[in-house]
Amino acid sequence: MNDEAKSRKELMAELAELRLKLAERDLTMIEDELSWLWQAKGFYRDILESIVNGVWVTGPDDVVYYANRGMGQIAGILPEQICGVHALTGFSEQTLRAQ
Repeated sequence: MNDEAKSRKELMAELAELRLKLAERDLTMIEDELSWLWQAKGFYRDILESIVNGVWVTGPDDVVYYANRGMGQIAGILPEQICGVHALTGFSEQTLRAQ
């Protein structure tokens, strides 16, 4: 049977099979990319945690979403306490004066 003679049901089954293959391929590509991103994130986090200088990262709204141990030592609080704080207005006077 040539392609022109295929029934609608056969064509729909082929289409469904192709969609499944594409979805599986896309899922594999997404999983590969996520794996690479997690590895890269760990690599850079390890670097930032190993330096003594204070580093924090803010988003466009100036809220801190990452602070390393060095930043915690400089600020006198745990890095986890720095995260979520507005970088320009969210710290106490004592923390701001820390050197």
